[in-house]
Amino acid sequence: NVLDGGLFEVSIREQTRVLTVSETAGNPDVGNRVGLDASWSVILRDFGSEDNRFQLLEETGVTFADIFGHDEAKERLIEGVLDPLDDPEMEAHYRIKPMRGGLLIGPPGCGKTELGRAIATELARLHREKHPGTKVPVGFLYVNAADVFEHLVGKAEKTVRSWGVWGRKFLARYGYRPIIFIDEIDAFGRKRGSGISTDAPDSIITAFLGLTGGMQDPGAIFLSATNRPDILDSAMFRDGRL
Repeated sequence: NVLDGGLFEVSIREQTRVLTVSETAGNPDVGNRVGLDASWSVILRDFGSEDNRFQLLEETGVTFADIFGHDEAKERLIEGVLDPLDDPEMEAHYRIKPMRGGLLIGPPGCGKTELGRAIATELARLHREKHPGTKVPVGFLYVNAADVFEHLVGKAEKTVRSWGVWGRKFLARYGYRPIIFIDEIDAFGRKRGSGISTDAPDSIITAFLGLTGGMQDPGAIFLSATNRPDILDSAMFRDGRL
């Protein structure tokens, strides 16, 4: 963790210590792996994120004009994602809470992921129009839910929570909400306690529910996709989540 006064909180062998940083290490970010001196008091090197698969921005290159049909889905995405950015005064007047997420349902290959890419492109375009001269990337983070399982117990939940850190950083830096697209969310979002065979512990979906429905704004908009909505945990669809 990054503290005030040039100090850093580092986890070392199940201990937590507050350290300073040398000039050679620069300015490590939250969640990075670091190398220390022999006395465990100074950070000497910054190795970056241990797993940066979920930390990459993508220029999608896809717009709604590239996607045939899906008029209802496009309309819902525009109302929930674009309109609040286009007219924030109206949203504030009617006390409409920002959309935190949505679920796209359909058979494989019908265009769910492309819709997510397109709405991310439209978000960046609208922000650039409202702030001429600003250069902002397209905020689109693609996650295949099955990749989360490659982590050790405890690390998968930490990975899920890191999406909120990434979303808040993007919002603070660029001024608009990025899209985090979770494909095949049924891989970890299955009903808890149902007896349905799955490799996902309940703690993973609990971490996701806390991220999308907690008191802290996750910064990002979570779009997810599945072709098996019947096996998803009903808590994911509580008001304020998906």
